[in-house]
Amino acid sequence: MTMRYRRPLMLGLALAACLLAAGSASAIPKALINQFTGPRLIRAEVLVLAADGSAQDYRIDRGVVVSAVGATLQVRELNGDIVPVALPAGTTTSTRANGAGGGGGQFRRGMRVVVYQLAGATPTIVPGDGVNPQFFGPRLIRAEVLLLGVGGVPQDYRIDRGSVVSAASGTLTLREANGDVVPVSVDPAAAVQGGGRKVTAATLKKGTHVVVYRQANAPAELVQVEGFGP
Repeated sequence: MTMRYRRPLMLGLALAACLLAAGSASAIPKALINQFTGPRLIRAEVLVLAADGSAQDYRIDRGVVVSAVGATLQVRELNGDIVPVALPAGTTTSTRANGAGGGGGQFRRGMRVVVYQLAGATPTIVPGDGVNPQFFGPRLIRAEVLLLGVGGVPQDYRIDRGSVVSAASGTLTLREANGDVVPVSVDPAAAVQGGGRKVTAATLKKGTHVVVYRQANAPAELVQVEGFGP
């Protein structure tokens, strides 16, 4: 994960409220998936499990095309960053806003797009704003999501998903779906959703499947026992 803006910010009550309000059998409750793919999304890096058991590293960028020249799109993201995107061979573009004046083009200045870039592969560019929620479904290994916060300040969220290898005050060690064993710093007072009233992060049983949420490099304040929710 190489995303910028690693500012420690509190998760706050809104995130915990989403877990209490809605859930699903997928990796993350639907209400949270909607947050991480909704209108505040700037970009994300998501590691998902492929059918052959390998880990696939996707970068997701969303924004507005500011130029479309030759083999490159320049996309302005929600926080103002300009991201260059290499176009697949044979793609047509237009430098005219909305294709005005003729010429058209498959991608044109002013168009909203979502870019899915699998590491080492040609990007897939989809017109529109909608981000595929399946990236946060049962194949999720871990993710880093940049959202636009209050006052236009980017908020960097980390999501770790796996089974508990060991639990102690201050650290949860998880085995992720691709076999990686990852220690995650957890606030001793972190909320545990779905583990029972007396369960803390330090008392989670080995083998429990959890999703851990944190901001930037701060200790996690929220642990969700997977599958919890109505």
